[in-house]
Amino acid sequence: MRFNLDGLGKFAVEVQLAPSLATEVVARSKYYLSQGVHLIWLVPWYTFDRVTRAFTADIAQEAGGNLFVLDEIAVAASLERQTLCLWAAWQTDAGMERRLISLDDLEYRLDRHPLLKDVATPAVFKEASLRRESLIGELIRTKGSWSSARIHPVTGERDSDFDRLLRVMFSIWAEADGRWTNFLNKQENITGLLNAYLNSQDGQRRAQIINDMLTRTRAFGQIRATVWDKMREALRHPQLSVVDPTISEAMSYFPEVYRADLRGDPIRTDILPDWAT
Repeated sequence: MRFNLDGLGKFAVEVQLAPSLATEVVARSKYYLSQGVHLIWLVPWYTFDRVTRAFTADIAQEAGGNLFVLDEIAVAASLERQTLCLWAAWQTDAGMERRLISLDDLEYRLDRHPLLKDVATPAVFKEASLRRESLIGELIRTKGSWSSARIHPVTGERDSDFDRLLRVMFSIWAEADGRWTNFLNKQENITGLLNAYLNSQDGQRRAQIINDMLTRTRAFGQIRATVWDKMREALRHPQLSVVDPTISEAMSYFPEVYRADLRGDPIRTDILPDWAT
């Protein structure tokens, strides 16, 4: 069902009662976004422990972790208030919470579908933070030991280029977060580390991912002009694609930087950590 509401724009409401592939859910979501249509996905009541195993988990992810339900209570409220009312439900550490809402209660942005409360993005950021913190000790312990290089995510073999990329990215993150640590070499500051890396063959092929991390974090203000000179030269070389398994794996440690759908446009300074703004 589609309709227009003055002041809120175009809407599409889809009722999902049967399982659907995640790829289909994402594709439909992207289609409506591209058309400037707010998508409300209605699903049956589920307990969230079942949601984690059901198609509704994918639908909830597209709405910031929110599920929307229209039941007899919501229908009665809609008739009484003369406006569409729905249940919004989301998962917390204490269990499921829900609230009877109208469309006026939702948050609207051009870069994502309506939601009441974004609980999905903080969960993604928290998981990434835990992954990073769990790796710091190993990066420090194995610094300079190429026999302990990180394992390639596909081949299962040790990959020194992948290892070096991760160490550079973690060093940029540490600088942005105000706790400078060089995880790669003996350079005393981030400028020296980056100049050396961007001058190397493997660094030149990974300049774009490094450029994105620098320009989307507070490390940007800590580097000198020589780095940008090296960057311009490095970007002239063929770059590894984001579909390369080592690139996508490295990016997965920093969704605050590389997940455009979570960063938002304009960027969501209310939910991003300070180092990623």
